[in-house]
Amino acid sequence: MTWRIYSIIVLLPLVAMTVVATVRPLQWISLVPDPMATHFDAEGNPDGFSAPITSIALITGINLMVVIAVVLALRLKFLTGLQGRFLSGSAAFTVVLISVIQLELFKSQSSLTVATEASFPMSIMGMTLGFAAIAGISIGLVPTPAPSATHEATPDHSSAQSTPEDLT
Repeated sequence: MTWRIYSIIVLLPLVAMTVVATVRPLQWISLVPDPMATHFDAEGNPDGFSAPITSIALITGINLMVVIAVVLALRLKFLTGLQGRFLSGSAAFTVVLISVIQLELFKSQSSLTVATEASFPMSIMGMTLGFAAIAGISIGLVPTPAPSATHEATPDHSSAQSTPEDLT
């Protein structure tokens, strides 16, 4: 597998989720209360609120930072071996997790007039974590390309010891 194909396999889901998690809430923005519930306690009751556009900007910003970090890591070929698979899988997990939470928050509040009526059941959070785990594991299982042997090995002179004759 080439780096180009590997990059497409890793980046395509991240970019797609970022686009969906930005565009779809923008379409629903007039349907949700302002402010909307964005944080919930252990029972699923809202205990934090923000403007819908703030939620969209925050989630899009986090997703873009993850995508940019992955692009840089791919460009510099840092995503090699087991470490690369773990990092790309973690990036996919993060983007999918917060994107699905964003989509669920907007969808569940699209018919509400007051944000205090919102709820976020733990069953939804469990399904969201499961979906994100599947995405992260799927991307993490993609084998990274083998390092290319473009440079010939050069002798290392840094360990050579100098003799007194060399110093004169």
